[in-house]
This record gives sequence, structure tokens and C-alpha cells, in this order.
Amino acid sequence: MKMFQPGIHTISMVERGGVFESGQPIYLHDKVQGTYTNLQNGDYTFTANVGADESRFEIVYETGAVLGTDSMVKKDILVYRDGYTFVVKASENITQIQVYDTSGKLISVQ
Repeated sequence: MKMFQPGIHTISMVERGGVFESGQPIYLHDKVQGTYTNLQNGDYTFTANVGADESRFEIVYETGAVLGTDSMVKKDILVYRDGYTFVVKASENITQIQVYDTSGKLISVQ
């Protein structure tokens, strides 16, 4: 984040897409204030001075948690590429696979 003027500033979510259209919370974590704001519920207003601050904010999808799989049941799944084809092998029967790009947009259902 780079501020060109001191004072009160606002961060807003303009558009939702992909998995976020269904209401997945998107939180802005202000590390200076120690707050989490669900941007789907409204804007975040803060005060800042002129200059760059690359460590103040982060986007998270759960408050107070690090993204990971600690609370989830891990399954034996292997995914690899064979030429132009992705191969998925699992210890259980998989009935559907959904592929998302890095912005959260659904790009394929198999």
C-alpha cells in the first residue's frame, strides 16, 4: 500500500467473482489495529500517513486463523500432469472435480 496523501482512507470490495459470489467471507486484516473487517459487509476506513507500508494489511478468509488443513480430514489424493492431461488418483471414489483459477473463478467441472 502506498499513500500519497495523509488522512482518512477507505478500502472497499468492488466486485465479487468465482467462489466469492456465494458469500464466502473476505476479511481485511489490519495488523496495526488488530482488526478484521468482512469486506462483503462494508468498507474499511482507516487513517494513514504519506508513504509505503507493505505489511499493514492482508486478505484472509477466516478470522484469527492461518489458512491450512489442520482442522480438515486429509485424504490420499495425487494430482499430476501427463502431457496435456491432468491425472487425479484418490483412495476414495471421486464423483466430481472443480478447477478454479487463482482469482477464484470456476474454469472447469469434470
